[in-house]
Amino acid sequence: MRIFISNQFIGDLKESSADRGLYGSWMATSDFYKNLIRFGRFDEYHFFILGEKGNAKKILNNRELMPYIHDKRVKIRKVSQLPLFLKDAQDFVFFIANPGMFDISRLRSIYAKKYFPICGLTYTISYGYLLERVFFKNMISDLQPFDSIVSIAKPVLESLKRMHRLIRQDVFNTMSAKISYRARLDQLPLGLNSEHYLKGDKNKSRRELGLPAGKVIILYFGRFSASDKADIFPLLFAFKNLLSKNKNIFLVLAGKNFQGNYAARLKQAGNDLGILHNIKFFLNPSQEEKYSLYAASDIFVSPSDSLQESFGLTVIEAMAAGLPAVVSDWDGYRDIVIHNKTGFRVPTYWIKCDRRVSEASYLYQDNIQLEHLSLGQSVCVDVNKMIEYLSLLIKRKDLRLKFGHSAREKVHKYYDWSVVIPRYEALWNTLMDKARACRMTPKKMPIFYPRYFECFSHYPSRILNKQTNIAITEEGERLLKTRRFLSTVPPLGLILPQIVFLLLFYLREKKKSSIGKINEYMNKPSKEISSEEISYHLMWMLKNYYVKTG
Repeated sequence: MRIFISNQFIGDLKESSADRGLYGSWMATSDFYKNLIRFGRFDEYHFFILGEKGNAKKILNNRELMPYIHDKRVKIRKVSQLPLFLKDAQDFVFFIANPGMFDISRLRSIYAKKYFPICGLTYTISYGYLLERVFFKNMISDLQPFDSIVSIAKPVLESLKRMHRLIRQDVFNTMSAKISYRARLDQLPLGLNSEHYLKGDKNKSRRELGLPAGKVIILYFGRFSASDKADIFPLLFAFKNLLSKNKNIFLVLAGKNFQGNYAARLKQAGNDLGILHNIKFFLNPSQEEKYSLYAASDIFVSPSDSLQESFGLTVIEAMAAGLPAVVSDWDGYRDIVIHNKTGFRVPTYWIKCDRRVSEASYLYQDNIQLEHLSLGQSVCVDVNKMIEYLSLLIKRKDLRLKFGHSAREKVHKYYDWSVVIPRYEALWNTLMDKARACRMTPKKMPIFYPRYFECFSHYPSRILNKQTNIAITEEGERLLKTRRFLSTVPPLGLILPQIVFLLLFYLREKKKSSIGKINEYMNKPSKEISSEEISYHLMWMLKNYYVKTG
């Protein structure tokens, strides 16, 4: 039996894709889980989520998620059940939609009897803090050769290799210590449901959107953010040049307005350049409007210049809609657009001038947009080449149709979720086979394991021990009689009522008992409760005056 498990679910992300707007990574993660259930071939899919005070009720009552929740292979569990699952389950892969695998590695070290593979997924890896907080921790954790970080684009994979090399060199130079990344690095793309982007009625879409019927429409669709998507001002300069030679063109700028004044600045620039009457903005469009915008347009353009942009979800959406794409020759775009076949890639330029930003990167940790904005302003997209490529597509309808047809075919062949999901599952099968063959057992003391009692046991007035006597109180007697807790039971399954009642029944019978004797009673062969759990419950009962010392 092959099992997929994760501590995320479609509706259990920090915010839903609807709340987040059109941020590619959040939308892609939600779509990934939906299509994993739709196209996946594993026997079971377990999702461990916040059950007590988290999103469990909202998820289970969400009509949109009903088809996924009601799939008989899907098991929605409380995150408090995860440790027990890790102890007993076999033949599963643990997937997380981020590269921070050290946390799951730590859980594996503490709870698992046998190794299982961990698979993480990268989106953006250019945030300075990731070096120390994520990738360094991955390198010093108990990751194994059957664990993997999946990069969504080949350039991202190469950047990750360089970052590991940088960390290894820095640690050796500063501490004379040798560390290495022992897990795998793989590359698999994101996907989409290409049937959603079948070419719609162009004239109808233009009428509904209020766009000119007879003009060649150039569409930019993406976040309005110069820090983590694209500086669109160069596109305005290119459009002004094109408009001076051909009045039969129109520019549509659409997407989520992340930086409040950026769209307003673009409008002002369009007005200053005298081209605003040939531009229309669609801020925060709905999903239906998005499909209509692709259907209404003739050319897609995206001059991305941000290190934050790692794949290009809107690029494959536009290609799926049959649009030729003119994009910057940059990061994941390079994987997607075949130059002079599905569109054109506009050259980009950079020079080593990052020292000021790099040296002060810690200042940007609470404002990562400023970090990427500073870096993005030193990246240039060739405006003249952008003009050349757009001009060629504007003039030649036959070329637009040819490129658009090739673009749609490529998306259907390589980026449809029906194709992408089996590739992920093939990788997971490989990782599971390798983990199954591993004869080692997980290390039980992971590095940086927090030992709270060891570090803070000097805080309390007294440390209780096995000889300390515990007795039931009147409140404990009342609880046994009414079965109603006056105080709030902590979330995440920290306090189990059945253990509380077992302890109270025992103490009512014995009047009082030492902690050592209580442990002996609770640890009879028929009961599998650790001494730590018993002590934790006793302290909570003591806190709430269900029991007392003495």
